[in-house]
Amino acid sequence: MDAFDYVVVQAGGKGTRLKNYTRNKPKALVPIDNRPLILHLFDRYKDKKFIVIGDYKEDVLRKYLNIYPRENRAKFIFVSADGDTGTCAGIKKALTFIPEGARFMLTWCDLFLGKETSVPDCDGNLIGTTDRFSCRWSFRNGIPVEERSDRGGIAGLFVFKDKRVLSGVPASGEFVRWLSGSGIVLKPFDLRDAREFGLYEDIPSIEGGKCRPFNSIETDGYGRLVKRGIDAQGKKLAQDECAWYEAVKGFEGIPIPKIYETGPPIVMEKVDGKNVFAYDFSREEKSEILRKIVGSLKHLHSCGSAPADPFSARKNYYDKTISRISEVRDLIPHACDRYIVVNGRKCRNVFYCMEELEKRLYEISNKPFAIIHGDCTFSNLILRNGKDPVFIDPRGYFGDTKIYGDPAYDWAKLYYSIAGNYDKFNLRKFDLTIGDEISLKIESNGWEDMEGEYLKLISDEISEKDLKLLHAVIWLSLTTYAWEDYDSICAAFYNGLWYLEEAMGGSGAPESGDYFDRIMGMVNRSVSSLDRGVFYRLVDDVCNTLSIGRKVVITGLGKNAPICEKFVGTMLSLGLNSTFLHTNTAVHGDLGTIRKGDLILILSKSGETSESKRLLDYVRDELKRDNTIWTMTFKEDSYLAKNSPNTLTIPLEHEGDDWNKVPNNSTTVYLIVLQALAMNVAKRKDVKYEDFILNHPGGAIGDDAKKS
Repeated sequence: MDAFDYVVVQAGGKGTRLKNYTRNKPKALVPIDNRPLILHLFDRYKDKKFIVIGDYKEDVLRKYLNIYPRENRAKFIFVSADGDTGTCAGIKKALTFIPEGARFMLTWCDLFLGKETSVPDCDGNLIGTTDRFSCRWSFRNGIPVEERSDRGGIAGLFVFKDKRVLSGVPASGEFVRWLSGSGIVLKPFDLRDAREFGLYEDIPSIEGGKCRPFNSIETDGYGRLVKRGIDAQGKKLAQDECAWYEAVKGFEGIPIPKIYETGPPIVMEKVDGKNVFAYDFSREEKSEILRKIVGSLKHLHSCGSAPADPFSARKNYYDKTISRISEVRDLIPHACDRYIVVNGRKCRNVFYCMEELEKRLYEISNKPFAIIHGDCTFSNLILRNGKDPVFIDPRGYFGDTKIYGDPAYDWAKLYYSIAGNYDKFNLRKFDLTIGDEISLKIESNGWEDMEGEYLKLISDEISEKDLKLLHAVIWLSLTTYAWEDYDSICAAFYNGLWYLEEAMGGSGAPESGDYFDRIMGMVNRSVSSLDRGVFYRLVDDVCNTLSIGRKVVITGLGKNAPICEKFVGTMLSLGLNSTFLHTNTAVHGDLGTIRKGDLILILSKSGETSESKRLLDYVRDELKRDNTIWTMTFKEDSYLAKNSPNTLTIPLEHEGDDWNKVPNNSTTVYLIVLQALAMNVAKRKDVKYEDFILNHPGGAIGDDAKKS
């Protein structure tokens, strides 16, 4: 047993090097292995008493720790750095909660202690060192030295025999720097398998098939999968899953893995294949697979029926959802506001329309219950040999009903993957910005184009109106199911509101009274989130093209055409060679305007217009004039983005009109980006005011030049 009773956690750092991981939360809440860093410490030292120092986003950390399920929470006291800075901040205050003579640990929250790391049970003050990763400070000849090294590095864990040892610690400043001149005698010990997660690149990506914290999956000596629950919740779910497999495996034609034991634990075949979303299929292939999935679900539903239980339906759809979001209401920013703007859409807050939601859920057609899967997302569907769907990880219950449930729930869960991109969200492939308004972008599963076909396939099972309402409810109820990640909790809530507004008849347009502020906000966020590295690579290519005496050919159609012409006008006024080529007329002879070595820039909002796709394919594969080819679009999963040698993809929340269709914000953003391109090229090419005036003798600009 570690010979200390108290742990002081320095959790006040901003974590700027973690980029978007700490945009909305402190680094102590960055999840590693499906659990926030600070909770790994709590788990490791369950019998200890913690003093947690907060600073950056301390309100988020405090609220999270206070509402986290008590049965999984250590004893802790939260203190604030109160404006003090550096790794010394808050330590003096934390020490007031430790009795005199008590041995204690001081550690940084971004240090992850492995199973082999243990603190020696010995007298004196200890300093943890590592050879596993590079540290800015090293321990040399008994003292900390500011020398970057991957041998004997000071990782950020210390044990002190008594708080009086740190009586001289300053309120602000770097703790290790102070320690190096303090004269405190320190004994080093090896942190062995400890890891640091202080950089964006250090955070491991989450791969497909990840387990929830309450499950574990292993492979036995026969190559079979062994799945078991590892806590109370996991064991309860495992019992329901076992019962479902036991009930279903006797039916002919239900695509499930071969089940060897229903335990628990469950021992099953390891299916040769990947999750549905992990494949890159053509539309025709997706259509075939979708029909197989829908057919298999209909067959499952036909294998048994039971009378509908409205009480189970209420518990599953309404009670569970309201209970979960109520649990985290104080944690989620704006959750007490009557309206929340999400991706440009003014959304009613569910807490202010619960009665309406309850009534709408009662209106959903009450068909007889059937045997359902209960969680048939793409994450729980494996394609055997990349072709045939196999259902895994069934839910096994619906409200208070086992095995049977409302078939509509299965259709909504599948829609959750097709239109909602849940599976990429589950892998944290999303970007969330919480401000006065909410910006949420979820990476695509690549199946949104199948939504229309899916709705037709299930039109005899559930109405589109009911499907979309259940879809919104599923997102809302995801909140506390995503305890391991603060951003996921918030994003699930906001996404649920976005879909709920649509399902309950909202227009989705920005509120007219705040039109200008909201439009400018959307345009600003779009331009601000532009990938600067890609943009400046485009600037480089334009400059290189002009330097060899070639020109920029910009092409577009529809409302983008005048935007392209404005760019050309700006470039020519600066003496920079450029011309406009209309996408429609390009393939009817106007391609002659493109000369060897020219740079071609194709604009298309959707990246899917047939004319733009045809033009890209032709200039890339058949024109053969050594052209540098770029496309500019708002859809990162579009044809142009995927097939162009170079693409600048611009994020866009909303067009700003009532239907999100009128080219409004997209053309404005294109204009801003293209003007920025022209200005940056002019600066690089050292264009002078005299050059500009020489090309602009007319108008007010020319008159001003004559006077000067």
